[in-house]
Amino acid sequence: EEDFDPPADPDNYIIPAKTTLDDEEYYVVAIQRNAFKNETRIKTLKLADSETVLRLDMESLSNMPNVTSITGDRPVKFNTIGGVVINDASLKTLTLNIQGYFTYTETPISGNAALTDVELTCSRSSALGSNFLMNCGAVKNLTYHGSADIGNNSAMGHLSNLETVVIDNKGGYAAKINDSAFREMTALKSVEFTGAVSGINYCAFYGDTALESFKAGTYAGGSISIGDWAFGNDTALAEFTVGETPVNSVGGSAFQAVALKKIYLKADNLTVNSYVFWGVSNLEELWFDGDVSEFKGQLISQWDNQNSSVKRVI
Repeated sequence: EEDFDPPADPDNYIIPAKTTLDDEEYYVVAIQRNAFKNETRIKTLKLADSETVLRLDMESLSNMPNVTSITGDRPVKFNTIGGVVINDASLKTLTLNIQGYFTYTETPISGNAALTDVELTCSRSSALGSNFLMNCGAVKNLTYHGSADIGNNSAMGHLSNLETVVIDNKGGYAAKINDSAFREMTALKSVEFTGAVSGINYCAFYGDTALESFKAGTYAGGSISIGDWAFGNDTALAEFTVGETPVNSVGGSAFQAVALKKIYLKADNLTVNSYVFWGVSNLEELWFDGDVSEFKGQLISQWDNQNSSVKRVI
């Protein structure tokens, strides 16, 4: 429970893995409630490397008005139920290795209005929703290492300035992107899942007019469904891939008005609904590779088809 005094140069203040008190060496295992609250001298805060888990209590790293960066690879565990651990108005960069997970109700990182770059590692599968990074609307770049599902009803919409998303779920279970998860996030440019995705639901990325690229890895032993309007009116979308994952269903207007020139879908008893590629005026090649069970209606308009070379491989 030693009080930590910042060094003469607070630009690089390190929370140590061990400390000495009265000639005795102690492991630093917890940052207690309000430990750094209202600390004005610290500008950057780093966790020293260690394999032991560091406990962060409620408001332990909050209300530091001048801190711009909190980083560290040391595993940390939030000791709070419904409370905030990190809430710093000037914080811009956050990198943490979390031993645990996020739920739809927890808000340990909240109110960091200047935060732009976030990299989080979670040891367990998380549910990312409207409470994830609550009131952190300036975030532009999000990298998340671990398995996660994305909630519904504009779950990520509060991150209105988000431009790039990387979900590093390779080696974990296949993620699911629920209804309207990233809907009408007009700053969003690229989304990448390094691992597999099992479902991209209704309007998941609808109206993301700056979205240029969506990439996901191959789902070994599984297939993916793409819901109605999943990428509808994403007029800048020029790259789409789910690796070699078979697609079992493509919903109506799923790719309406996108900028794709070539679309390749590996089919697995695939059902294709109406107007999937309606308004895709740049479309040159369309490939269904595998078993297509049903086309339920017109895929592209007659006008759009004038300059297209539509191909089907069974």
